[in-house]
Order: sequence, then structure tokens, then C-alpha cells
Amino acid sequence: MTASTKYRDLPQDFHAVMEAFLADRWYLLDPTGLAKLSDCVRIGTGSDASDAPFATLFWLRSPGAPQSSGGAGNGTRDSRKSAISRLRYPAPTGYNTQRPGELSQPASDMMRASVTGVRSELGSILLPRLAMAATKHVHINIAGQQANSLLHDGHAWKDFPRTALAGTRRAMRLSRTDGASMLVHASFAFVHAVERGAVLTAPWRSAVDAILECEALALSGSVSACVVRLGYLYGPTSADLLAYRTAFHLGRPYWSGPRKARQYHLHQLDAASALLAAARPLNAGKILYATDGHAISFAQFMDAFAHRVGRRTPLHLPSCSKLLARVIIREEHMQQTALPMPSGTPTPRVKGWKPKFADYRDGLDQVIRTWGN
Repeated sequence: MTASTKYRDLPQDFHAVMEAFLADRWYLLDPTGLAKLSDCVRIGTGSDASDAPFATLFWLRSPGAPQSSGGAGNGTRDSRKSAISRLRYPAPTGYNTQRPGELSQPASDMMRASVTGVRSELGSILLPRLAMAATKHVHINIAGQQANSLLHDGHAWKDFPRTALAGTRRAMRLSRTDGASMLVHASFAFVHAVERGAVLTAPWRSAVDAILECEALALSGSVSACVVRLGYLYGPTSADLLAYRTAFHLGRPYWSGPRKARQYHLHQLDAASALLAAARPLNAGKILYATDGHAISFAQFMDAFAHRVGRRTPLHLPSCSKLLARVIIREEHMQQTALPMPSGTPTPRVKGWKPKFADYRDGLDQVIRTWGN
């Protein structure tokens, strides 16, 4: 990455620093230690200096001009002046000349992506990948995905129908006004069980009705759209998973639900890659699935996590304590953990996409490594 910075000592100059992608985010580094990173202003980003130059020097040598083997720096004063007068400074790669200070990609491979729900946990995973993607202008709606997890106690479903519908309408409006070529709407894989005949009761039923209404709304808009139903999300940015780690350290029990109720999960990194992979015109009008492909119970998932954070024998709240547990656990969460997915991986899946963490144990290992770092 090339940047403009302020050195402690003269002379001032441009500076090259580097970015490294570790676990789930980009880190800015300066191996030389010469520049204060907080003072750097990004000029260009690329794989090497040829991708992100801060200046390119080129000129034509006129007949009779002084010659030197060392270029402009070793010629006469007049030759150096002549050379400097013919400098051409190309627009730096990655710099938006329309809005100085903002980054963009070259128009030939730019993904002019916008996101509704960017402040969610999934949004923090998705944003860094948008800059590396190369496709047409798309809008991705992840509003409501904070509820797409078995890790919260049901609080994320509070007022969900209203907020989810409002977020979907906002995403449709933004995709239309921004001239997006496609809208990718993130939804919930567990509604597959409802479509196969699973019976839900209040209050979770109203949330599921809202999910299906949001899908229909997104597909009926003026902008081409597809729906990607994601498995239950987990990953290193999950605040609820961090809370479980603390609870296990303290020896607290948790509501595990029945072991026979198996659900599909999905690592946050895989969810982000699936949404980007779905942003293709051929997927317009389709409902697609992105899950890890291996259904397991919530108890099996959480026990594996507990073992990884040092709790060999995690405690489960017995089913007979359901009435008492409702004091701290919402009914929606209890219904979630008890809802089994139909046998067989839901299809159609996002074409050309494969989860990096198809085994939930590998995904949990990545979470632990990220927290350790």
C-alpha cells in the first residue's frame, strides 16, 4: 500500500506500508518503523509497487539531448530540468478522484457494493471482502441476520417482524436509487423445515412469517434479486459465543434443546463468501441455500465448543426446568433449538460456492485461534 505520511525528520516523502489479512480482518503494518501508521493517508493499494505506484516517471529522449546511463539523476542540470518538465503522474490505483480520501477499485473490475445491516456482526466480516470482490454493482441486505443464530437467548427476535421488514424495504429503496444491478437478500435456512410441514406456534411463528414476507418482497422489486438462506451463524465476532465462553468458565448450565433436533450451521466467513458468490445475474429470481451441509444438534455444537474452552463436562438445563428457564430464556430460542431440519442438505445451493469450514469442529477451532491471536 502506498501512502502519504509525515516523518519525524526531514525530508518528507511518500511511504510504502503493507496490509496483512489475519483471521477475519486486515492489519496495517510498517516493517521499517519509520512512519506513524495513524498519520498515513492511503493513496493506492495493490499486490506490489507496480500495482500501486505513487508516481510513474517516463519521457522521450530528444535527438542531441545529453545521454547518461543513470537516467535523469545523473545528467546535466538542463537535462534533469527537461526530464522533470515531462513527468506524468497517473491517477493512483485505488484512489477516488471524484471524492478525495475515499477508496475505490478501478472501474474495470470495481464492485460498487452497498450493504444494508452493515453494523451487524456479519457486516464486519462482509465489508473487507467487498473490496476484494470483482463484479457488477450489487446491494447486499443482511438486515435481521443478527437473529440468525442459536447462540442468543432469543432476545434478537424481539420486534423482529417490524425491523426485518423495514430493513428489507430500505435495502430495496437503496438498491434502486443507487442503480444496483442486483440485490442479494440474506435469509434463514431453517424456514426450509417450515416449508416441509413443521408446525410453529406463537411467538416465533410471527417471526417466520416476516422472514417469508421479506423474501417475497425482495424478489418482487424492480431490481433483479436472489435470496440466500444461511445456516445458523457463528464465528469469531459473535458476542454471544464470547458470552458462552465466560459462562462455561464459571460452570453455568445452558439450554441445549433436544439432541434429536438437528440443524445446519454456517461460519461467518463462509456466509460472507456465499453472499458474494450469489451476486450473479444467473441467480436472479432464485432462492438458494448456504449451509455447512452437516446437521447437528445445538447440544452437540455447544458441547464441542465447551470442550475447546476448557469445560470437559458442560451442564445442560433439564427439560423439566423449562418453565423456570423462561425467566431468562425467551420462548423463541426454545422453539429454535427444538426445530429439526428435514433429512438431506437443503438445495439448491449457491452455485460455485463451497464452505471453507464444512466441519463445524474446524470452524470452532478457527474461532479459538482467532481469539488467541
